[in-house]
Amino acid sequence: MIVLVGSPVAHEDGRAAGLFATLVPALAAAGASVEIVGRVGEDARGEQLLHDLRRVGAGHVAVFRDPTRRTPLSEEAGIPLDADDVQLGLGYLRTIEAILVVDPAHGTLLEVAAEAARFNDARLVVLTSSAESAAVLAAIPAARFAPQGRTPPVQIAYERGSEAAIVPLLCAHLLADDVSATGAQ
Repeated sequence: MIVLVGSPVAHEDGRAAGLFATLVPALAAAGASVEIVGRVGEDARGEQLLHDLRRVGAGHVAVFRDPTRRTPLSEEAGIPLDADDVQLGLGYLRTIEAILVVDPAHGTLLEVAAEAARFNDARLVVLTSSAESAAVLAAIPAARFAPQGRTPPVQIAYERGSEAAIVPLLCAHLLADDVSATGAQ
């Protein structure tokens, strides 16, 4: 199973938008089981968004509904997650092969994801779209992610709006231990 850690966003009508709208169908088409650990508003748009993501291949057992927030639109950032959200969400899931953390807001969230990756012997990929999220990753000593010679997380930087361009690269890192095994170069 591949776990996407980050809150999805929607179009005005509730259809999935942004990275998850592009990445989930690509991973599902490659045969991957996909689960999301995230947060949406407790509103009609959030329900439609989760229905749309389920339709294209993502489970959402670990997506929390927040009654104090509305589900963000595509041009907005997803609802922030904290380390407790991520720890609880990952605790619901078994047989994790890879974890993708999208735009981490703080180091404790990343440390929880890294611990889950170590526990499950899973790959960890961190996607950053801002200097702030890249700085969060850079501030954590590599030994916290990769003790005893384990492979450190893969960091991929992208610009908002260019999500479709990075999906093949993300799929290559999430689906195989060896990138060349997926046919990606």
